[in-house]
Amino acid sequence: MKRFALLLILAMIISSCVPRVFYMNLDIRKPSPSGMDIAGKSIAVVYLNDKTAKDTVFNKSIALGFKSSLEKDYFNGKAGIDLWSLDRPQNGKQISIDTLRSLVMKTGKDVIFLFDVTPDKDPHSISLCLRHDSGKEKADSADVLSATFSANLKLYAYDSMGKDTLRTYSEKGMLIMQNIYASKKESMDKIKENIWSKVPETGIQTGKEASKIFSSKWKTEDFMFIYYDSPEDWENGIEAAYKFRWKESMSYWMNLLNTDNMEKRSSAEYNIANICYILGDYKLALKWLDMSDKDFHLYLSDDLRSRIK
Repeated sequence: MKRFALLLILAMIISSCVPRVFYMNLDIRKPSPSGMDIAGKSIAVVYLNDKTAKDTVFNKSIALGFKSSLEKDYFNGKAGIDLWSLDRPQNGKQISIDTLRSLVMKTGKDVIFLFDVTPDKDPHSISLCLRHDSGKEKADSADVLSATFSANLKLYAYDSMGKDTLRTYSEKGMLIMQNIYASKKESMDKIKENIWSKVPETGIQTGKEASKIFSSKWKTEDFMFIYYDSPEDWENGIEAAYKFRWKESMSYWMNLLNTDNMEKRSSAEYNIANICYILGDYKLALKWLDMSDKDFHLYLSDDLRSRIK
């Protein structure tokens, strides 16, 4: 009987030392098609104040549309991006990387997007194409007026947390369409005034289109976390990870680093590297993985390292 009890205690001790694996399948945010990784960074969108109020309103509306799309993608639809304006440089001065650097200092944000939209022609010269809307007859015999004008769009992007590089995206002769219903009794001046009142709506849609190159890309990946039966911080860390409470999970595994058991310390470091990777901090993930490999090389380590690199 004594021998059986001793074997039972020994089995319990051994089981507490055997590592187990918890599996998770997650959608991970990847850098946008632009190559910029702006997740987790503070952002400001800036538009240029132009010579005329109408031009400035159009520039601002594009910036607003761009801002709202990025907030939907990166801030769960909440207001998280600042909107700023900048007077257009005079005397032939051009937008440069120094302009964006100064905006980083002025706004206190990590990433700056600057919109520079200029009409290809006189913005007040709107070509109008009258077409009858037979499908939606109005009581006052309204017609649909299609206004078309063109503009040159430049978008400057600068990430102060990344490479010290100014990215420029441009589209020349961009056609901008605006349709309105107008009464046959209205004068052309009144019609043009109504068209300009609708320009902010068109600008917002243009800004949303411009944001697509910075939209997140998602990839489904498998993750494996290592844990032991004791101490309880191992399972606490797993439970927090299961509920996507990543920082809380990391804190539990941080508590487990003060041990002379190299395999267990390596396991905790590996789990922390996993979380850093999930949160998009690849450099920090690699540092923790290096520490893990130095303490004790785990069989799961190579797969994570290949994804980080």
